Amino acid sequence: MESPRPPSAKAILIRTLLCLFFIAFTTSTANATTARRATLEELAGTSDLVAIASVGESRSRIKDGRIYTDSVLHLDEVWKSKSPQIMSKQAITLSQLGGVVDGIGQHVAGVPKLRHGERAVFFLAHHEARYFIVGLNQGLFVVEGGTGGTKVRRRLNGTQFVHGTNNWQPTSIDALRRAVAAFGRLSELPIEGFRNQKAAQR
Repeated sequence: MESPRPPSAKAILIRTLLCLFFIAFTTSTANATTARRATLEELAGTSDLVAIASVGESRSRIKDGRIYTDSVLHLDEVWKSKSPQIMSKQAITLSQLGGVVDGIGQHVAGVPKLRHGERAVFFLAHHEARYFIVGLNQGLFVVEGGTGGTKVRRRLNGTQFVHGTNNWQPTSIDALRRAVAAFGRLSELPIEGFRNQKAAQR
């Protein structure tokens, strides 16, 4: 049996760009990113991980002349995962463009601003031990009402949409979960199994 070939540079580049799969083009202004509106089917199908998580500590860093902010996401409920190893994780690292380092700041329109303690449904792609939100702020549904909240909403500030329609968007966790189940093949990781393991670890 032949050993699997390492991914080519082109494959790695394509994989990284999946996080920005839905962008049609970026405007030259600092206030808005112009993107194609993504459907839930596209978000769920492209994501490596879909989960409810709470935002923990964040830290900004500089890499290749750009500022990135790494945030800890504490996993509460996994809806879809392509990696069985996620079952053993309490938290993952989310990376986003933008942030402040030594008084120098960079802002990228369309990148969602996370708030410490905030709970949300994240649509994520995985690359080099970190996760990235798929479709910029389209891949984040904030849970309203904290831990016991049942409603979700998007914060789409800084994004203008082209080549898409105002398609139906769920307003509750249950409706969003059903949509992901229909489009994202949730059976890859049973939700109840994750919940039970989390309960046993507490």
